[in-house]
Amino acid sequence: MSPLSRKLLRYGAPAALFACGAAFLVTGRSAAVAWTLIVVSLAGVAQRANARVAETATDPGCDRHAHIGAHRVTEERRHRAESRRSLSGPR
Repeated sequence: MSPLSRKLLRYGAPAALFACGAAFLVTGRSAAVAWTLIVVSLAGVAQRANARVAETATDPGCDRHAHIGAHRVTEERRHRAESRRSLSGPR
């Protein structure tokens, strides 16, 4: 599949469904069909976005989330240090 057709499928199809649903609402046609088209288009966009996020989050070569582990370690050390200070009593 070419990059252009992938982009068209990713962005064009949900946009077209949403536009058809909005047009159905404006022209006064069946509201059930209009809202179905709108909800299906938004669900498709959300599903593709979630799949893309999950793909990058599980990619071992991706350093996008590497800072999260380092941040947790730093917070744990800070918490332990505060606990030791509070247990040591007044100075």
